[in-house]
Amino acid sequence: MKKLLRDVLLEAFKRFKNSSVVEIIDREGHEENVKRIPVSDITFIGKGHFNYGKSDTYIPFHRIRRILRNGKVIWERTPKSVSKQNT
Repeated sequence: MKKLLRDVLLEAFKRFKNSSVVEIIDREGHEENVKRIPVSDITFIGKGHFNYGKSDTYIPFHRIRRILRNGKVIWERTPKSVSKQNT
């Protein structure tokens, strides 16, 4: 999954930088909020993380909720709590 996510993020960065955003889960204390980061603010994309902003804030891929381009979802994390049925 990391490779796919990295590929989608790199594609958005290279081709759609000004029209894409990354939604992350921002944890502050006991609260979790969704934060939108413009792809144009990304300064580095690694194998399992990206950095953004003037302070090069480190965001691991597991905090990415979804990636949007022009308001449409191009990648979204699948919920872990998908129930499996025994057949």
